[in-house]
Amino acid sequence: MELQTRLRLSFYKEIAEIDTAHNIRLVQHTVTGKIFVKKALSIYDLQVFQYLMTQKIPGTPKIEELIEENTTLYVIEEYISGNSLEEILAKEGTFSEEKAADYILRICRILQPLHQQHPPMVHRDLKPSNLILTYDGRLILVDFNSAKSYHPERSQDTVLFGTAGYAAPEQYGFSPSAPAADIYALGVLFHKMLTGDLPGEGNYSGKFSGVIAKCIKIDPKNRYDSVASLQKAIEKIQKPPLTLEQLQIPE
Repeated sequence: MELQTRLRLSFYKEIAEIDTAHNIRLVQHTVTGKIFVKKALSIYDLQVFQYLMTQKIPGTPKIEELIEENTTLYVIEEYISGNSLEEILAKEGTFSEEKAADYILRICRILQPLHQQHPPMVHRDLKPSNLILTYDGRLILVDFNSAKSYHPERSQDTVLFGTAGYAAPEQYGFSPSAPAADIYALGVLFHKMLTGDLPGEGNYSGKFSGVIAKCIKIDPKNRYDSVASLQKAIEKIQKPPLTLEQLQIPE
């Protein structure tokens, strides 16, 4: 490790292990005393992390510092305190349709500015454990280690990422991961929150069944074309259009 890198990292004292296997640790800044998460990544998309650091997207951890040396990127980011949706689901079992829909809409709002970049940025690992509900009620999407920019000219992703059950079929080497991959994962997550099971393991036939079915189409072209379209579909079901009788003005 070069002297400059060692010096910059020396300001962050390691105080606890979070995930040893993936080089994720809890650190404390030796001057300010603030607590951060430190990650050492060997596979990453620097463009994604630079964007998150400069734009400070609501619903994502704030990145304090990026330190790149050779083939390793050290990410110093905000420590998010709260409970993951995985933990909440384990405690509550399933969510109501209203609660699950609210979470999906909030995730869509987080993803929209990322998907609208040129090239689009795709998270590629949406799942309950990567969504943290803070103690003040904010929903934070974490773990952008798998995120990357979408380049349609590439025949497939160079490295396969994602979690079995949530990863779209194209993430297994069939084509490069586009925003449609995140929409697939949103459909799986929606189903998980409503039933406690992944699609195919449990049955859901409620009012959002059509939305979920479209999200998890095998062919990406048959899914919603954007998170904005998915939002509109959910909101339309939540707030159906007024009938002619409701539109009539009382005399």
